[in-house]
Amino acid sequence: MEEKHIPYETLGRYLAGKIDNDERESVDRHLKDCAFCRQDLTDAQSWQPLKPDRPWWRFW
Repeated sequence: MEEKHIPYETLGRYLAGKIDNDERESVDRHLKDCAFCRQDLTDAQSWQPLKPDRPWWRFW
């Protein structure tokens, strides 16, 4: 049986708080049992979005 993981788009909405309660509960249950998705969530939480006043080319 193939193990299903939480899609990145769903994790993004989860982190942004743009997910309905039923889906949030489903994600929470999955995260409880899936170390792979917990790591994805931890990684995503550490990402820093670029600020509009600091375009990507200024980092070079």
